[in-house]
Amino acid sequence: VQSGKQVADTNRISYVGFDLSIKSPDQMAELFADLPEAIENTSKIAQRCQVEIPMGTSILPDFPVPAGTTAKSELRRQCIEGVKTRFFFDYKKQQDWKESEILPSPSNDLTEEMTMRVAKRMEYELSIIEKMGFESYFLITADFINWARKQNIAIGPGRGSAAGSLVGFLTGITDIDPLHYNLIFERFLNPERISMPDIDTDIMDARRDEVIDYVRIKYGADHVAQIITFGTMLARNAIRDIGRVLGFAYQECDYLAKLIPFGSTLKEALESVNDLKDSYNANERNKKLLDLAQRVEGVARHTSVHALLKMDFLGLANLNIIQRALEIIEAIHEQKIEIRNMATDDPEAYKLLSRAETTGVFQLESAGMKRYLRELKPTEFEDIISMVALYRPGPMDSIPTFIDSKHGRQIITYLHPILEPILEKTYGVIVTQDQVLQIARDFAGFTYGEADVLRKAVGKKIKKLLDEQREKFIDGAVKNKKIDRSTAQKVWDFIEPFARYGFNRAHAACYAMIAYQTAFLKAHYPVEFMAALLTSDLNNLDRIGIEITECQGMGVEVLPPDVNKSFVDFGVVKKDVEMNGRSSLQCTCQQDSHIYFGLAAIKNVGADVSKKILKNRKEFGEFANFTDFLVRLGSDVVNKKVLENLAKSGALDSLIERQQVLANIDKILDFTQAVSKQKNTDQSGLFGEITTETPDYVLTLDKVSEADSKTRLAWEKELLGIYLSDHPMKYLETLIPADAEALNKITTDRDGQPVRTAGVIARSRTIMTKNNQPMAFVTIEDQSSEIELIVFPRVFEQYSDFWQEGRAILVDGTISSKDNRSGGTMSEAKILANKVWELHENPQEKIPGFDPKANRRRNFNGNKNNVEMTSRVISTEDDNTRPLIIHLPEGSSKQILIDMKAIFEKCPGDSPVILKIWQNGQEQTIATKTKVTVNGIISHQLRDLIGKENIEL
Repeated sequence: VQSGKQVADTNRISYVGFDLSIKSPDQMAELFADLPEAIENTSKIAQRCQVEIPMGTSILPDFPVPAGTTAKSELRRQCIEGVKTRFFFDYKKQQDWKESEILPSPSNDLTEEMTMRVAKRMEYELSIIEKMGFESYFLITADFINWARKQNIAIGPGRGSAAGSLVGFLTGITDIDPLHYNLIFERFLNPERISMPDIDTDIMDARRDEVIDYVRIKYGADHVAQIITFGTMLARNAIRDIGRVLGFAYQECDYLAKLIPFGSTLKEALESVNDLKDSYNANERNKKLLDLAQRVEGVARHTSVHALLKMDFLGLANLNIIQRALEIIEAIHEQKIEIRNMATDDPEAYKLLSRAETTGVFQLESAGMKRYLRELKPTEFEDIISMVALYRPGPMDSIPTFIDSKHGRQIITYLHPILEPILEKTYGVIVTQDQVLQIARDFAGFTYGEADVLRKAVGKKIKKLLDEQREKFIDGAVKNKKIDRSTAQKVWDFIEPFARYGFNRAHAACYAMIAYQTAFLKAHYPVEFMAALLTSDLNNLDRIGIEITECQGMGVEVLPPDVNKSFVDFGVVKKDVEMNGRSSLQCTCQQDSHIYFGLAAIKNVGADVSKKILKNRKEFGEFANFTDFLVRLGSDVVNKKVLENLAKSGALDSLIERQQVLANIDKILDFTQAVSKQKNTDQSGLFGEITTETPDYVLTLDKVSEADSKTRLAWEKELLGIYLSDHPMKYLETLIPADAEALNKITTDRDGQPVRTAGVIARSRTIMTKNNQPMAFVTIEDQSSEIELIVFPRVFEQYSDFWQEGRAILVDGTISSKDNRSGGTMSEAKILANKVWELHENPQEKIPGFDPKANRRRNFNGNKNNVEMTSRVISTEDDNTRPLIIHLPEGSSKQILIDMKAIFEKCPGDSPVILKIWQNGQEQTIATKTKVTVNGIISHQLRDLIGKENIEL
């Protein structure tokens, strides 16, 4: 597992033939018979090693404070400064602040009640911290976090229960106001059960080491250490790891792993899950996998290193994205955004979330989450907190109720009136563990400290502890609140599952804040945000392909790589910069900037070569021609692999045709070697004087025909992860029957319906069924989207030669959106393939009733009435004078017209807008004075507003 090899690999590491057992004293004496003094000296050394480690005492580090002060007084001073900064922005100099008090009276910024809440909470927390002796811990944490921020190192708004501390907020450790978000301090430090503090810090992972180095330098290497932690192998991971070692396909392992219930062991699952039991008994292959997985389950899978105990320095890539986006925004727009202090009420951010355009948005980009966001249509920050908390095993079952209750489709009821103020903001649904604690306090008379003990007891699932807490809860409700026992029992049954699986509200609020920040940046600065996102996935072509597809849907143009224009990373360039006539598949004019594909993201080019190309370009200007490129960079940079991949990817298109490089590669390499040799010879004369003459180098290449479109696109897919300059389906339109639908039309609400569609195979995975027959999961893509085909054994065998990546196929099948395991709806539709044809000028099997020669012009979206349009199709059409026809659905509200007008205003152009409205049973046509530019942005937003079927171009 550790080496990443398979059992069948003869070159893997093996311990066969090695005796690595621990020897007995007699065996050691026999082995060292010729060196008896070695045994004796070993014993003497062991006896001299005498150390006593005091047990039961926590030794915390001290924070260096100014002379005449203590850690206690310094923490109080920082908190008072924090109150001025966080709550009284206009009164920093005007108020008389004293070390021993907050404000005796409120400022104009806060009500008197709020001022007292701040003062009371701060004094309470400081008293608990003092009692536990944790002042230095807070000071040390605040020090390295505030230092990092001064160095422009992005730090997360908080993490875990520590965000429930007002002291943490005041000292800059967190950016979440626990009073505003109603976060419970006792979830962090429980005065009734003293335990070590635990503040985890999210740091942009690109600069995490700098923060660790700062702490090491400040406190000394002998006072700072990193410790090892062991990750144990849980049931699902055990199946996936052992399956990979045995050579199983990923899909096979994934299927078996997902049969195991959350938190269950393999043994428990084999006894309770019939499908898993059937798979185990189906064949020896599965039996071996599951038997071996049981043997490694629970053992240490891997080691990792994290910061000193109770101070976790955790790298978070999303903070890199935010920081990079802010830097690009400042460079392009000369605008500095204070992301930490922004309000959480931006309408455009919530519109983006409601449209589920959340690729790259922290915590909200999975397919399932996108489906729920479309249904929820979040309108406030509390909605984001709730989705972050609910979208995980256990609480996820409550999401449909939460959504229906928000939109009034389900009546909200409470088991008792005491629960209403606690659950009102979450529509009667328990979303976080903090609500359980509040119910325990307000309903059963617990203190917050006692309620936290209840939470931990439920989480451990120890029957004795659970029974004790249950009786205490019911008795408390009856005795303290005069509630009847039956109601108390119902409330316990209601809260008990959430106490076990519920999420920490403080942690959910922190992650919701990062989600909101990324959504805000994506909504208002789409080009800059997407460039930062693409850069974060520089070495992951699969993610780059997904993210560029997202760019195309947003109207953000990503230009192909170019050695004369591109940067090392994905860079943003204003559109008034010369483009040399180059364009991408999706070209819109709605953004004032576009993105150039990063040179380092080209497969097998790498950052080192890219940096050298960029450095040379900055020093000497753009490359005049291909010879200039070779001469200036030399053979040390331009090797065979780099040249081939730069050419195939299109990065040299502004200098030379791709095929000409590949056909002359040996001649080019000989030339670069000769140039480098000549340069070294000419650098000094006979007596060592430096020469400044630059000789004229001449490269003569054989002429060859250009690479055809199919070949060029295949190279792009291989090296860039996406068809960037064009799409192969464009060249197959006349081969596709008119009744074939675009992939983006195939949705989950059409479960069980027959469908015909076409696409290029992007990925294909073959697995073996229980009956040891091959089947496949094949992902196809067209210009609008991608979808997975499920190819069962009969169809797989019938078309066994078809499942190669890059092959274009036509498919007849049945739409499937039912999740057979859960009984619910899957987040994305799939197709059960029944019949398959190859899309080829001379296919092996003709499509019945279809004549390609008669299919001269085809509506690519597969809509017979020609009323469907998508961002891709519109953007590739270069006719911006055709009318945009909107079929306004019957019963449409005034708000739809207002929203539609706002969309039109963003996209002025030359295409007239025509409305078709149903009145008195007839469709009336209204020619408006509005004219728009029909492109990816407008089609995407109109599709979300009124539906694809109501748009016609």
